[in-house]
Amino acid sequence: MNTSYRILCIETGTDTCSVALAADGALVALRESHGERDHAARVAVYTEEVFTESSLQAKDLTAIAISRGPGSYTGLRIGVSFVKGLCYGLGIPLIGVGSLASLCEVAKSTIEDLSPRGKNIPCNSLAHLARCLPRLRRWSALDR
Repeated sequence: MNTSYRILCIETGTDTCSVALAADGALVALRESHGERDHAARVAVYTEEVFTESSLQAKDLTAIAISRGPGSYTGLRIGVSFVKGLCYGLGIPLIGVGSLASLCEVAKSTIEDLSPRGKNIPCNSLAHLARCLPRLRRWSALDR
């Protein structure tokens, strides 16, 4: 039985517009911008770029995850509308992920591994999650 999965992760509810592709728990490709608030112009372009970088196509996706807030109402509408169209066309599940809940899960699962010196966790959007866990594990290994 093949349990391989590929999930496109999109964040448009904050100042950061990010699109990431995760396969089997690893970050494959990531595109992001910070502070420009032109998510409507970037989300489709970034999606195409992560597919090009990964040599995958939309039909290869298992699901698409989108942040559901809290965040900018307009930004969330942009992301959810884009993702709903993709999921409907591809016939795959849409996964709504609470932005704060996802950050809490990352912190909760790694808090014991953090350095007592207190490292900053550079994780501010859904699409960063695949990138955060390896960093946190690397820091905890260095501090022991």
